[in-house]
Amino acid sequence: MYLKYFILNLFLFIFLLKFFLIIFKDKYIFPFRVAEVVNFFSNILINGLISMNIFGYELLLNVIVINCCLSWTFYNMLCMINTSPRTKILLDIVSHKEIKLKKYLKKYNAKIILDNRIARLKTNNEITNKKSIIKINNKGFKFLNIVILVFSLIKKI
Repeated sequence: MYLKYFILNLFLFIFLLKFFLIIFKDKYIFPFRVAEVVNFFSNILINGLISMNIFGYELLLNVIVINCCLSWTFYNMLCMINTSPRTKILLDIVSHKEIKLKKYLKKYNAKIILDNRIARLKTNNEITNKKSIIKINNKGFKFLNIVILVFSLIKKI
């Protein structure tokens, strides 16, 4: 019974997160998205009420902890997806105090970002590159396959 309730909690969490991301888009209460904050409190309230009616107060603490963990996990995964290039730009600006845009675009642009990422994936033997064609290296077990699966699921949310 508890496992079924956890799965219900998980699906409700994902469904409401998707719903709130559509409504609030990318509005922030730094460092969190408004959708994530509203989703967190909505899930605590809804799942807390459901668990109290079904199981009494004995499961309420578990519901709160589970939703805190889900919020933390989804927050970090969404941040990894959305902020990677932005983080690089912010770190460069902090280290140089100020940067002229034209000069910076010569040093860091879409082509350079793509080349750096491709080089990292080649170094880890995650991709192969032959005759300007890039493919995922599916030989053996690769952690990249798990990452691709998780990120593709999260992006659908």
